[in-house]
Amino acid sequence: MKKILKEVVGVDVDQKKLVVSLGRLHEDLEQEIYARKVFDNNATGFPALLSWVSNLADPAVETCFVMEATDRCLSRIVCLFS
Repeated sequence: MKKILKEVVGVDVDQKKLVVSLGRLHEDLEQEIYARKVFDNNATGFPALLSWVSNLADPAVETCFVMEATDRCLSRIVCLFS
């Protein structure tokens, strides 16, 4: 089994939905997208997103959240991580 160097949660934010992909970077620098899911962009969707990531991500590996910064739709989810 390959060692995982980092995990990344990519979030595409729109007014009503969060389209999320979970990927990893292996020690040989191979990139793997291994999970995708859509969440509501609201107070119900945020904890569901965090729970989903928590259940899938390796706790021994750093997990980074990456989002586009295009408009005010982003501000609600940014508050979640503040």
